[in-house]
Order: sequence, then C-alpha cells, then structure tokens
Amino acid sequence: MRRVNTGDPDKLAYKEGGGCVSFFGLPFFAAGLFVIYAALAGQMTGKGGQPAALGGQILCAVFGLIFATVGAAFLFGRSGLLFDKNTKTVRRWYGLLFPMWSRSYDIKLFQEVSLSKEVRRNKNSTYTVYPVRLAGAKASPLDICQPQDELQARKLAEEIAKFINCDMVSGLGGVTLRREAGTLDESLRERLKRTTKDVDITVPPEGLRAQFSARGNAVFFTIPPPPFSAALLVPIGCGGIFAVFVGLTFLWPMLADKTMPAETRLLFGAFLGIFFIFLPLATAIGAAVSRLKRTTLVEVDSYSLRVTNQGALFRKHVEIPSGELEELQLEEIQGRYCLAAVSDKLLARFGDGLSRPELEWIRDVALKALTA
Repeated sequence: MRRVNTGDPDKLAYKEGGGCVSFFGLPFFAAGLFVIYAALAGQMTGKGGQPAALGGQILCAVFGLIFATVGAAFLFGRSGLLFDKNTKTVRRWYGLLFPMWSRSYDIKLFQEVSLSKEVRRNKNSTYTVYPVRLAGAKASPLDICQPQDELQARKLAEEIAKFINCDMVSGLGGVTLRREAGTLDESLRERLKRTTKDVDITVPPEGLRAQFSARGNAVFFTIPPPPFSAALLVPIGCGGIFAVFVGLTFLWPMLADKTMPAETRLLFGAFLGIFFIFLPLATAIGAAVSRLKRTTLVEVDSYSLRVTNQGALFRKHVEIPSGELEELQLEEIQGRYCLAAVSDKLLARFGDGLSRPELEWIRDVALKALTA
C-alpha cells in the first residue's frame, strides 16, 4: 500500500494495485481476449479442421471471459483508503483504475491503531505478515493493510495514528506496547526523561553471560553466541535430503548414461553438483556455523545505540541515533527472548539466547545510558 499525495493536509490517502501486479495479469487478459475473439469470429475448429459447433464456441467464449476477467482484475484492479479530517471518516474503495464501490466508516468509532504479527500457512509456503488495523470498543476491527515487511508496517501504523490522533498499540514480540496519541513523534530518550523512574542497575542478575563495561557515559555489552539448539540442524538436514534426492534422481543416472557424450555428462553433472547439491548444502551449513560463531557488540550512549553482529564470515552494523530511537523493548519469539531497538528507518534485534532477567538488566542499563 503506497501513500498518494492529495494536496490537502486534511486528507490522507493510500492506494493498492498496479505496478508489478499488472504484469502478472497482462497475459491472462490478453489470452482471454484472444479466445473470446476467436470464438465470436468463428475461428475455433474441431476435429478434422471443421468449424466448432455453436455450443463449443459459446463454451470457449465463456472460458475466455473468465480468463479476461481475472486478468482485468490484476491489470486494472485498484483499491484504496481515504482518511478525511473534515468529514471525520475513513473510506475504503475498490474499482478498475478509479473508485467504483466504496464504504465509509466513522473515525470516532476507533480509538487506536493496532499492529500485530501473524504467521500464515498454505499448501506451498509459510510466511509472516504484520497486519495494521483500526480498533475501537464500539466497532469491529477495520483491516488497513497486511505488509510482509515489519518496518513498513510500523511506519504505516504510526503515520495513520498521528493523522487521526489516536493511540498506537503494538503486539509484536509477544509484548503489548501502547504509545499514546500526541507522543508518537517523541524519541525514546525524550520519553524516558519525562516518565522514567529511577531503577537500580548496580546489581546484575546471577549467571550473567554477557560481558559488561563502561567508559564515561557510554556502556558496552559483548554478547556471546546463543547456545546450541537442535533447530540449527533442521536446515542442514533439509539441505542434505535435497542433495541426496538430486544426486540419486538426476545426477547419478545422467553420469551412468553411456549413450550421452562424456563432455555433456561432465558439463551437466558439474552444473547439477554445484548449483543443486554443493551450494544448498554449503549455505545451510554456513548459516548454522555463522550463528554458532556470532558475537554481538552493543554500544549505548546519549548519542546513539550501535549493534554490531560479527559472524564467521560476515559483519553487520546498525546505528540508531538517540533522537530517532523510538523503542528498546523485550520481545519473546518462539519461547526465546531478545531485545528490539526500533526507529522509523531501522530495526535491530540482539541478545537472542540470554535469559529474560539478563536482558531486562541490559535494557535498564542501556536506558540509563541513553538519558545520561
């Protein structure tokens, strides 16, 4: 869902459709029109090259109409939302290139914009979406959008909440976090200075795994790799099964086929071996080793929060200025805890594998350093 410039500061508009989706619908639409034309022009033929009977032509035209309709829905289908402060309504519309059907809702029925995380499964895949909804005590939730990108969903939810001046409630990571209307532009540092009570951080929890140090007003944490988990073996096992399947089903029979020229066998054998056996297996093993070797360095002061993940092969660095950092929250993901640092532009999670008391202490120390 993309924002549309209305030229009116009292209106906020979004639109869906077009773009890459249109290219997906184009072949369906063209094929449908061709079949309809061929049926109506009498160019459909049966066995022996004779013109198709009237019933067959009608049936072909119906199938062509179905294809053309599906293609037109992708090619020309559009939908959108319009928030209007003047009428105090939100209008959802659908149409072909322009609005043809719409329904309006009273904005006053909704008191918050909610953001959640849901895992969707179908026969072919499993994927995660982050639904953004309007919610209120006197109205059923109104779906706004369901992005698959978490940062995009956060930005959309905050943008709408600021426009209609209501609370934003995030349920990501198994923790419900409410940000009140009028404070959505506040950075975490500003909010802490306004609301934080003094917290004792002098006594760390027992069994501290992370190394801690401080220089001036800056604090440093070196977080060791997470402990070994049997879940790390799953991608390796899947990669191994896939490699064996390709080897026994395709590679070995082809190499054993003496009727094929030796150069051809070696060429195709090398292609299958590299791209369908070695690379998938090496990628799975490399990801597991990198996770077991990953060390995380977290640096926090009044200027920024910096997270550096150093793996066996790669290094990733994220820096969020304190004026842009909006949240530093504890999250629970599949029974494991971590900390999430969030801004409008960046998202960094760290501390996976540490205990909840240790992560809470790290968070309290980091918050103290932010407001120093």
